[in-house]
Amino acid sequence: MSLNTISRGLCIHAELRICRQDSVLLGFSTRRPSLLTTIIPNRSLLVSRHVSSTSKCDNAESIRPKKSKPQDSSSMEPASPTTSNVSPPSSLLSSTSHSYSRTNLQTFLSRTHQDTSNYVYRGTLYEYETMHCLENHFNIISRHCGGGDDRGVDFRGYWLLPDKKIYLVGQCKSGSSRCKPNVVREFEGVLSRESAGTLGILSVRNGFTKGAIRHYTASPWPMAMISVTDEGNRCEVFMWNITAEKLLEEMSSSVKMGVEGKRVVLSYKNKILGSSNS
Repeated sequence: MSLNTISRGLCIHAELRICRQDSVLLGFSTRRPSLLTTIIPNRSLLVSRHVSSTSKCDNAESIRPKKSKPQDSSSMEPASPTTSNVSPPSSLLSSTSHSYSRTNLQTFLSRTHQDTSNYVYRGTLYEYETMHCLENHFNIISRHCGGGDDRGVDFRGYWLLPDKKIYLVGQCKSGSSRCKPNVVREFEGVLSRESAGTLGILSVRNGFTKGAIRHYTASPWPMAMISVTDEGNRCEVFMWNITAEKLLEEMSSSVKMGVEGKRVVLSYKNKILGSSNS
């Protein structure tokens, strides 16, 4: 055997040992080094491929969405009436908003080519009638915000009293049946997303069941239940729960009988509000 043949064999053996060492470091099997050298004879290529694949894995890990931690069951409950942090609507503080609801009702009624038999039209009309009644008789200024994404709020605004403003949101039900407890519960969910001290007004055309009244009375959210009739010209029911007493101190209500029927008269500090005294 010549010296060249021996040298060539030693070089091949050294390369095989290097490949076996690389395969151990890079996680490849070392059982068939000849196959490894056949597929990837250049160890610099092997190292560069390993570095490239490692960087790809790192990048994938960095953009992979992390699993959110399970929320505590207490966090799934509606916010407390005293802890909500939603700010009141500043757009309603403008003095130009005073006749907004009345103008909206007139504009809505003046629209042509409307299907007056459609339940959406009837529901929207009752919302405008409620807003008109609240402003005309009780000095409650509001703007309409009903729609597909209203999140249960048909109007929002404030109650303009001689010495303060009470922020409020309202929901209207114009169906032929009386309001049931589930409607009150849904409205509580609406109030849970509002700021602390916001009054909720639930307006129902055909009154409330005894179960709904019991649920509203015991609610921790400040809530008033009203019934607007006569195309928005008369309010037959206006009552509020114990929680709302804190907001409506020195507010009192009475019922006045007339030719058109009964209607509610509200007084604040012994002074009748709005046009209820006419």
